[in-house]
Amino acid sequence: MKVNNCLCSLFCIIAGSLNYILFRSNVMFLLPFGFSHNSIIALDTTSVLGRFILYNLSDALWALAILFFISGQQQRFIRICGMVIPPLLELAQAFHLIPGTFDVIDLTIYLIITISFIIKWEIEKRTRRHSSVSSDYVPS
Repeated sequence: MKVNNCLCSLFCIIAGSLNYILFRSNVMFLLPFGFSHNSIIALDTTSVLGRFILYNLSDALWALAILFFISGQQQRFIRICGMVIPPLLELAQAFHLIPGTFDVIDLTIYLIITISFIIKWEIEKRTRRHSSVSSDYVPS
């Protein structure tokens, strides 16, 4: 796996977690560890940006972390799993199979991120194929 992908993945996980810790109260994934608190920074939830940071940014960063992490994988199955896990978890919230609040904006963000990575992977694949073909060329 590329070091850059690991670093980007790690950054996204840390940034997404910090977003929860700074802006949210009593974060669900921290409660089992006895970490209960009030938000450190209050956001204006009347603005679109404030609501996005508060309710969607962490999930988007965690979805990015998964996709960066699997970017180094060539196995199609692993990439597909990485692409479907975030939307499946969001849908599980809609049907109350797991705790959390379903949000269609999260699903839209997952779709945009996934399409972006599919395009990125296709460009990388074509670039590798093109560089492989041009390096095999020997003038006569």
